[in-house]
Amino acid sequence: MYLLQAFTGHSGIVSSLCFSEGTAELFSGSYDGTLSIWNAEDRTYIESCFGHQSELLSIDALGRERVLSVGRDRTMLLYKVGIVVCGSLYIDLFIYI
Repeated sequence: MYLLQAFTGHSGIVSSLCFSEGTAELFSGSYDGTLSIWNAEDRTYIESCFGHQSELLSIDALGRERVLSVGRDRTMLLYKVGIVVCGSLYIDLFIYI
């Protein structure tokens, strides 16, 4: 086994990882309060989502277009993530729970 790539970019401890179903999208959650999106196939950074006021503790992908995050700030945030026709990424904070 050998290291292929280090995914850097979070300023805090990485607390959770998950893949989007059927895609190469990798989501990482961090104690810096951000949820970052990566392309695991070509090993590139895509985007970061903000919303938590403190550490992000856990994330889970719900199908191909939804990601749920849980923070120490006692909130669960549901994001809608997708690719628009022109090829750029859009991320919407869908709902606070």
